[in-house]
Amino acid sequence: MKSYVLVSFLLVLLLAGCYPHQNKIDVISASPSEYDIYLYTPSDEEKSAASYLNALLDWKIKQGNHRSLSFKKTQTDSEAVGLSENDLPALVIKKKGKIVTKISGNSKRPQILSQIEESVSFNH
Repeated sequence: MKSYVLVSFLLVLLLAGCYPHQNKIDVISASPSEYDIYLYTPSDEEKSAASYLNALLDWKIKQGNHRSLSFKKTQTDSEAVGLSENDLPALVIKKKGKIVTKISGNSKRPQILSQIEESVSFNH
């Protein structure tokens, strides 16, 4: 009887290892005008996205007071957005639902800010 319990336990353990692990990621988003901006970061590694967060804040400040721009934080799993752990952190900018810019990995703050400024333009 004990061998059946042990075999059953090992079988469950082996099967559990076959299922893909879904990693939780934080999503910081904003939707200025006809754009959608998404910053994807590992939930347990917020420091890895510091350059991205600082670049987004710099960009927001440059927009001036006449632009109402607010960021929202949510959480999802990496498979839902089609990103692997190697892609994180990642900044995705969409215009009318189509990706116009995707930046990922260890990018520097000035490079990220430049990409945001080039990708998002408002008609004044």
